[in-house]
Amino acid sequence: MPKNVRNFWVDGEIDGYTNNLTGGPRNKEGGIDITIKQRDNGAVTTALKIEGFANDKGELSLRVKDKDDNLVFENDTKR
Repeated sequence: MPKNVRNFWVDGEIDGYTNNLTGGPRNKEGGIDITIKQRDNGAVTTALKIEGFANDKGELSLRVKDKDDNLVFENDTKR
């Protein structure tokens, strides 16, 4: 993890790549949107969405949604 982590930080590994996917927003108001896609019987579909944002209460909100945009996980924390 880097020294200066803002609201969110992503650290991922993908087979076949030497560099990891890492990063986060550049400023304290920044958020993050991640979409994971996968093949489904030859077609490409959205399997999962991850949204991170600063909410109206001054907290950080993390939401995970399934392929049908149903909320499957949520977490709110203080900054």
